[in-house]
Amino acid sequence: MGALPEVQARVMDALLHDGAAATALIRPTASLSARQRLQVYRHNMFESLTAALGAVYPVVARLVGDGFFR
Repeated sequence: MGALPEVQARVMDALLHDGAAATALIRPTASLSARQRLQVYRHNMFESLTAALGAVYPVVARLVGDGFFR
């Protein structure tokens, strides 16, 4: 494992670009592979960011509709 900034960059790349560079950093469990575990974090990150944008720009969300806004 590398220095903290390198680890953080690899995880962020995996979250934003679905990169596989961080899978070596994540331990798989009996039910989820390392890639699946990263996908859980990725999904939660995008849901949080979407909710934050919706809270800041509620009028835009209503104007364009939920499907487009997401």
